[in-house]
Amino acid sequence: MDMREVPDSMKMPPKIQVNDLPEVLEQAGHSFKDAIIKLGLSVEGILWVNMIESKKFEMWIVWSGLDAYGPLAIAKSLFRAYNAAALPQVIDPFDITVVGPEHIVSRLHAAFSKKSNIEAPDLAEYAALYLQEGENKTVFCAVKRSWILLPVKRRLPKKEIDRGWRRFQDNVDKLAA
Repeated sequence: MDMREVPDSMKMPPKIQVNDLPEVLEQAGHSFKDAIIKLGLSVEGILWVNMIESKKFEMWIVWSGLDAYGPLAIAKSLFRAYNAAALPQVIDPFDITVVGPEHIVSRLHAAFSKKSNIEAPDLAEYAALYLQEGENKTVFCAVKRSWILLPVKRRLPKKEIDRGWRRFQDNVDKLAA
């Protein structure tokens, strides 16, 4: 195969059907953002991602602390906060993905955060992309500019990440007790 050829499994579908974000999820997303901030976790971004094939929406968090603290620790804390009713019950913790700032969705999030329609009218309202999920599976997803709940302002310094993580852990521990 010629290196310039794109395998059929990676070609964009001829017509992309980006699903509309249900209003209940839009409202729950804003409540989620407010709750995360209130619990003290300092994150770089929060957005909805539409998984095209399953027609499901997932909450994505962009967080520089992912490498330092690990996905298991953040997942456990999010579940504990959810079980303590500190996070909206409409958003299943299994539908939350945390990625670092170098992830492709994070970079897309950053691009949408920096450019408004007025500043860059040629920037699309949404972007669709493939994500590698496991060795043999790719997932087609879409991100819309209007689904960004917490835009990127800057990359957080390590001290702020550490302080936010401790504050988040302490607050979740108090709620779960």
